[in-house]
Amino acid sequence: MKLLGFFFKILTKIPFIRKNTILKGIFDVFFEKPKFYGWGMRTMHENPWIDNFQESTFRKSCIDVKNFQFTMAGINQNTVDQLKWRHWVVAFATRYAIEFSSQESKNFVECGTADGITAFFILKEIHSHPNIAKNCKMFCYDAWDRMESTSLSTTESKPIDYSVLNLDSTKQNLVEFKDDLTFCKGYIPDSFKLFPGPSSISFIHIDINSSKITLDILKYFFHKLTKNGVILFDDYGWSTYADTKNVVDEFFHKKKGTLLKLPTSQAIFFRSD
Repeated sequence: MKLLGFFFKILTKIPFIRKNTILKGIFDVFFEKPKFYGWGMRTMHENPWIDNFQESTFRKSCIDVKNFQFTMAGINQNTVDQLKWRHWVVAFATRYAIEFSSQESKNFVECGTADGITAFFILKEIHSHPNIAKNCKMFCYDAWDRMESTSLSTTESKPIDYSVLNLDSTKQNLVEFKDDLTFCKGYIPDSFKLFPGPSSISFIHIDINSSKITLDILKYFFHKLTKNGVILFDDYGWSTYADTKNVVDEFFHKKKGTLLKLPTSQAIFFRSD
């Protein structure tokens, strides 16, 4: 295979082949090392965090997150980098909310915090803006327990095992931000009665693996989202969560704003009114 790859590399130096996008594409797919590969994504293009001006916080977060206590199957110090593209989207959406959401005091919400990995990236971006951070609070909602079968559609009937989650581990993972965090333990939407959250929000990240609960969250928080606020969906493009995509598409069909659908399977709604 190495010899064949070397042969193809020589061929791509020939002007006719180099200019032929089909032949060049075949070479890239089979022989060129991708710039990123993980969780359903493979790309030959430069990654967005390779930037000398605005990605230092994100790159440092990618290193620091490996000190976490991981409980979810398949995610650990050796595999967490496979989520880097998804985490960059989280960091970008957070920076957008910091810069453009209309209120000076900015509240952030996450539904489906689990071990706190994405919350970590959100909070790191917030604290890279000290003047903003002093007026920011974050509310983390999760059951830290198995999913209730009544919250799942027929296509979602084989949920991930969340019974391994532990709130104390999550708190330890996010201990450096403890003064800015409210942990809201319980099943959504019932937990909204115990933890109503802030009256307005600039950002919400929804990673709940349930179309029914995703809709409950949208109905509860959307009217609290400020102008230029952001909603980030984790499960939008996964084929196993097609019901979530359908719920999101229908909910935003006539809402003022833009729903950006990403190849990571995530989607971001930018509110405009």
